[in-house]
Amino acid sequence: MFCQPISKSMPDSKSSRASKLNKMRRQPQQARSQERVQQILDVAEQLFVEIGYESATTRAIAAQADVSVGSIYQFFPDKEAILKALAIRYLQKQYQRFLDLHTPVAMTLP
Repeated sequence: MFCQPISKSMPDSKSSRASKLNKMRRQPQQARSQERVQQILDVAEQLFVEIGYESATTRAIAAQADVSVGSIYQFFPDKEAILKALAIRYLQKQYQRFLDLHTPVAMTLP
């Protein structure tokens, strides 16, 4: 559901590249933390749509999500990481819809 590390066994030179691709600082483990991350992403998505990516700030996201800016930075190093997490979430939802449509029963429909 969240960004996963590409590989933990990568050599150091490639590891830094992998960490740049996986922009979340840490994965939320507890349900409360997972809910907080989802709330941050929901609010960020709403702000990106309403006022645009450039105009949205981490402070505004934090204020609307009713969390501290520190809570955002606990999981995301910057606004770009939030955007990447939203893209991953969107792709995962679309993939799940694809899987739901391609069941054995659905494949027999005209």
